[in-house]
Amino acid sequence: MIVRYSIVLFFALTAPLVVYAQGVGAKKEIGQTKRIYVEDDPYETPDEKAAKPLLQAELKKHGFVVAATKDDADAVLSGIPTIEITIHPNRDSPPDRAIYAYKLLSRKDKVLWKYSVKFVAKKGWLENNKIGSQRIVERLAKDVLKAKEH
Repeated sequence: MIVRYSIVLFFALTAPLVVYAQGVGAKKEIGQTKRIYVEDDPYETPDEKAAKPLLQAELKKHGFVVAATKDDADAVLSGIPTIEITIHPNRDSPPDRAIYAYKLLSRKDKVLWKYSVKFVAKKGWLENNKIGSQRIVERLAKDVLKAKEH
């Protein structure tokens, strides 16, 4: 019985250290991120309304280098913009919302960072994608800078 409780106690005490170590490694890695590849949205048609070129422009504006391929990047920005539509709208129902959920992956597909933003959807995809891209990259830039400071 004593051995069994010792093993349980050992795992109970060391599990938080493993989680903490993984968190520290991810923070260190995100703080070193400079070159980012923006993954294609598999559901999006390539045109001027697409989120990818807007995300790339925002990344450049915030001092990141946009990589042409995954192999040239420190990390990959991946996500899918979506719209939550109210089927039977009435005064009491919430408005349609745009949802942008993105994550930053290491070259080994380890999640380094993730963030989502929701806002009242605008009339067109272009306007939604502009707002979503700005908010996602602003938060990413802030979190990368914060990780560099630690």
